[in-house]
Amino acid sequence: SDLDNRRLVDTIGHPAYRRDAVVDTGPFDESLNRNSDYEFNYRMRHRGYVLLFDPEIVTSYHPRGSLVELARQFFHYGAGKARVLHRHPGSVQARHLIPPAFAVFMLAAPVLVSFRAGRRLVGTVAAAYVGGLTLAAATDKPWRDGASTAIFVAAFPTMHLSWGTGLLWSAITG
Repeated sequence: SDLDNRRLVDTIGHPAYRRDAVVDTGPFDESLNRNSDYEFNYRMRHRGYVLLFDPEIVTSYHPRGSLVELARQFFHYGAGKARVLHRHPGSVQARHLIPPAFAVFMLAAPVLVSFRAGRRLVGTVAAAYVGGLTLAAATDKPWRDGASTAIFVAAFPTMHLSWGTGLLWSAITG
């Protein structure tokens, strides 16, 4: 049963909160135009509350209409994450560092391929990434819901590179 798949998480995209927990935590930081939910969830967890993901609860989400719109959205998400990490350095997790590292790696790849060891590194990372994309498509089966597999697969590097670039840009420019 999905009851067995409930688990504690650090943030939830479409949450329902207990009123007393919200009052105790304080309001959303309206100065953050992105990632205010993550920032709020971090403060909530910091006060001792837990966030429970329950797959029995279904929400609807309507994605962006194009990869360009998705890239813009995730660039702003990454920039917002940099502001949250600046305010709450303790909220950083290893997974937050992977997209900016990937963006830096992609910028460095043209230089890396001019060296034998760099070619091996770029090839290994590319193979692992393509393997991950293949596994994601095979596991999630986007075609089952009428989605384009090609767009599903293209969405991942779009989100990763845009988010990572947004975080780096915001961190550098302040």
